[in-house]
Parts: sequence; structure tokens; C-alpha cells
Amino acid sequence: MTDSKLVLQKNGAKIMLKMLIAEDDLTSCVVLEKILGEYGEPDIATNGRIALEFVSKAVEEDDPYDLICLDNMMPQMDGMETLIAIRAMEKSAKHPSCQKVIMTTVLDDQENIKNAYTNGCDGYIIKPVGKKDISQLIGKLGLLGDKSR
Repeated sequence: MTDSKLVLQKNGAKIMLKMLIAEDDLTSCVVLEKILGEYGEPDIATNGRIALEFVSKAVEEDDPYDLICLDNMMPQMDGMETLIAIRAMEKSAKHPSCQKVIMTTVLDDQENIKNAYTNGCDGYIIKPVGKKDISQLIGKLGLLGDKSR
């Protein structure tokens, strides 16, 4: 049993996270899905518009995502636009929530990183994404606390 599996077993209940991966690159999507698989089964969106539909439905049903991984460069609606829309949606919701959003991108310049945090992201990981990076960030974001689904 790995350390992360031990962390996920808390008081006999497995911690399951509600997650969304918004990623248009199949390889990156598969990697993220595999890494996040030990925390639950993520929903998958291939662009920002689809991601926003998933988030809108979750917020309307008062069952927001625990974690959203957004690629910054996607067709139809990029990750930054999606992030801004998600944060606006949360503010106007009947029961405002703060879903944790991690930007996963190849854009490593300071301007993009600063813009992401200014617009409300909770973490920024430069691709290629590794298991250690994601696991550490999930822990820092407090997502492995007392939550069982």
C-alpha cells in the first residue's frame, strides 16, 4: 500500500474527490486521469466551454467540484477564460463555493502565472505533469481532509 493510499484511508472511509479535467490533448488527459484516479473518477472536458457546462451543472445542483484541472491553451474557450467564468459563477451562486482550480500548462512565463493567480487559480503546474507535483498540491490545498463521498 502506498503512502497516498494510506492518506486516502481515513477512519476506514476512502476519501473521494469530485474532479474535472479540462484538457484538449489526449496524452495529457490520460496522464492526468491516471494520476488523479486514486482520488476518484474525474469528469473530462475537451475544451473550456464543455468544462463550464460541467461546472455550471455541478454548481446548480449544489455539488461543486473539489478539484478542477484546467489546461490554459484549449480550443473554443481557453483555460484563463474558463477560470474567470468559473469564479464569476461561484460568486453568483445561491450557495457560493470555492472549487480548487489548478492550471496545467506549458506556459511557464511569469506573466501567465501571475494572471492565473490574479484570476483565482489555486495552483499552477507546468507540463509535463508529474504524480508528485499533483499529489503535493492536492495536499497543500487541503483536499485530503475529512471528506468522503
